[in-house]
Amino acid sequence: CSTDIQYFGAGTRLTVLEDESDISTPDVAIFPPSKQEIKEKSKATLVCLATNFYPDHIKLVWQVNGVEQKEGVRTDESLMDQSSKKYSLTSRLRISRQEWSNSKNRFQCFVEFYGKGTQTFNGVISGVAGCSISEESYLRSAMAGKSVYVLLIFKSALYGIFVMGLMLRNKKVQ
Repeated sequence: CSTDIQYFGAGTRLTVLEDESDISTPDVAIFPPSKQEIKEKSKATLVCLATNFYPDHIKLVWQVNGVEQKEGVRTDESLMDQSSKKYSLTSRLRISRQEWSNSKNRFQCFVEFYGKGTQTFNGVISGVAGCSISEESYLRSAMAGKSVYVLLIFKSALYGIFVMGLMLRNKKVQ
């Protein structure tokens, strides 16, 4: 049971504003993972940052290709900047290197802000191509390698037959 007068029951919160000019909508940005983390841990952490909003009635949701993500998500409590009296919130989505390395993957951070009604803001970032090899590309490379190997063995066998033929011919001549 909370003794703070802003809370009712199990968490319903009331914020009283002097006028609507105090309401400030969030700025939302997504930051890509560090290359060092991808290299060392084979993981990628995306960071969503919502800043400059008031009041702190906000909900943050991550989506990958339009599907809500709950696994690998960590969202901090919103913090107030004492000088500006506005809040900021960070959330992290941890994914595999393979997910990040697929340029077709689209990562979105949706921020629902409850000010004058509900407004939704979002940040978007796409995966990066070329950070790792796809299964199809790997299979294609493996087949090319096998073909080159078979070709070299065949060429060596032909060369051996040619040299043996020369030796037999030289033996007959002597």
